[in-house]
Amino acid sequence: MKQNAIEYLKTGDNFKIRNMKKEEKKQVRKLVWHIFPVTEAWPFRFTPHVLVVEHDEKIVGAVVLRIFSMPKKKKGGFVEYIFTDSEVRGMGFGQRLVEASIEYFEKQEVDEMMTQIKGDNTSSSKNFSMRGFTVLSPGQQVKRYGFGIIPLWISTMHILAKGQFLWVRTKIDKKDKSWLQWVGGLIANIIIFMLLSLRPDTGVQFNLNTFIGISLILTYFFSIRYIFMKLTALILKLRVRFRPIEDWFGMSLLLGLAGGLWIPVPGNLYPKEETWTYRDIAKKLGFTAFMGAFIVLLSTWLIYLIPFMVVIPNEFILWYNYGLYTGAILSLLDIVFPFFPLEAYNGKRIWNLSKYIWMILTGFALAIFVITFFFR
Repeated sequence: MKQNAIEYLKTGDNFKIRNMKKEEKKQVRKLVWHIFPVTEAWPFRFTPHVLVVEHDEKIVGAVVLRIFSMPKKKKGGFVEYIFTDSEVRGMGFGQRLVEASIEYFEKQEVDEMMTQIKGDNTSSSKNFSMRGFTVLSPGQQVKRYGFGIIPLWISTMHILAKGQFLWVRTKIDKKDKSWLQWVGGLIANIIIFMLLSLRPDTGVQFNLNTFIGISLILTYFFSIRYIFMKLTALILKLRVRFRPIEDWFGMSLLLGLAGGLWIPVPGNLYPKEETWTYRDIAKKLGFTAFMGAFIVLLSTWLIYLIPFMVVIPNEFILWYNYGLYTGAILSLLDIVFPFFPLEAYNGKRIWNLSKYIWMILTGFALAIFVITFFFR
């Protein structure tokens, strides 16, 4: 559905929010590259619906909106990018842009307003939560949109791995269950691994032995990681809940089918409250992340050492290999990459806790990965 832009103008004592002019694209793109790291700036794209905020006759922020068709002749509105220059942070322009987006969507008669926000981006979470937006779990998305979830993910690019949650402007009467999301995430990972059998070069066979083996291995790694993180959070008096990172499932499946790569997606723990401040609990989250990554890394090294201590029966060699491969890959993803789009793993939180701890864990994670895939 092609939706034409409409005129929008809102003024205040020290700002003006209006439609972006065509000749201002270069200026806005320059602002994007100034604000975002390279990994987040390069996929930036314009839509017909871009609003900019002016301060002292200078563009200091913008919001990129997308309007698309939904099932049952409904219209969806998506906040794709929203940003302000660091020079004007704290002046409320981000909040003004969120409010302008809602007003713009209302004028366009949008039925469903939504956006994507990183789990640890607490400033954006607060801005949208205060204006009626809430996180929808994968289960809630399926219940709300049914088979329409696939075109929805494609329209919003939620199918790509950004480590972001889908937020919708709606009221949720019944909260989702954290344990159900954990189980659902585990099942999704098992299915993705089994689908690797579609590529002969992966060596994965679609049979009961493979299914039982990978189910036991993933259940162990995901469980031990979750238990250690949850216990650490309890000791630190941090109220957390599990959330799957569903936009990584699509990328994991794509990389598996296209490149034969195995990308486990374990999800992570987040504060139970939808609005919280990262810097206030960064250390607690860091310790929690460290314990989860540490136990996975330790388990992987112990698996590697098993053949040096006992003889593995032939019927269990396949399971052993799957366990070592999965542990090595998960350790790499969970520790080594503290930047977008892998921020949803534990690396960034460990990095923010202590760069020295991160470097030590990274050394051991890289070592077991290299040994597993290049020296066995």
